[in-house]
Amino acid sequence: MKKPFVGFFTIESEKEIERENIVLVGLPIEGKKETKKGTKRFPSQIRRFSYLFSGISPSYNFNIATMRCVDLGNIHPIKNQDIVKKLWREQEKTNSKLLFIGGDHLITYYTISQALQRKNVGLIWFDAHMDLAREYPKKTYFSHATALYNLIEEKIFSPDQILIIGGHGFTHSQDEYDYWKSMQINLIKTEDIFKNVEDSVAKLDNFLSKYPRIYLSLDIDVLDQSFVPTVSCPEPFGLYPDQLIKFLSHIVPKSVYVDIVEGRITRRKISTARVICSLIFQIISFWDKSK
Repeated sequence: MKKPFVGFFTIESEKEIERENIVLVGLPIEGKKETKKGTKRFPSQIRRFSYLFSGISPSYNFNIATMRCVDLGNIHPIKNQDIVKKLWREQEKTNSKLLFIGGDHLITYYTISQALQRKNVGLIWFDAHMDLAREYPKKTYFSHATALYNLIEEKIFSPDQILIIGGHGFTHSQDEYDYWKSMQINLIKTEDIFKNVEDSVAKLDNFLSKYPRIYLSLDIDVLDQSFVPTVSCPEPFGLYPDQLIKFLSHIVPKSVYVDIVEGRITRRKISTARVICSLIFQIISFWDKSK
């Protein structure tokens, strides 16, 4: 790692994590997919692009330099599962927050499956897609499109512990749709958010009230493609950034784990990087204000 994310201090080992640190870890993996590739480069790219920002905002009363943020660099969540387990142990010991940057959505399977606490925990899954495919592409059983399916099938999380927000992509299979209905997985639809955002927030708050601890997975394609045009699977009719931030303001204070996945940057279009950097600052701000 040449430079950490702006405002973060570099650490070489999970042993250096101190009390109430915010710990950023890059997970540069990308499995088989039929959409645009490039997400495995994103953890390093977003660190570099973060230096377009100061990390200071008078509007949000935010200065990242005053916060306890550390950057462990990149690890491979499959080859380095022992480090992922150690990160969860340190999170428990130090009451720190874990912020993982992917990579595609498969990283969530490999990080969440190592969590020490899974009972009495809610999992919130922002995504234009539901990632409930049994296989995708054909004969591929572990991919970005099967991540949530595998978490359920392996009984890592039960369907009632999960809330999907989004699901507006017109790219779901019939099997995926049938599985969602049969499992009765909670869903706040994008179209319902546009119809009545306050009613949707109330549904979110009802879900949050059931769990003292939340894990949050944020596939950036939940946003409309006009805001994040270079993500690996952009979709129209998605959320606006201000709607997403409203939801995050309710979720992040109860979250000890956040991942951001499916980011992708091209040389000609860096708007996706700007949006994600700003979201990272917002997430850190919500954590800081919840102390």
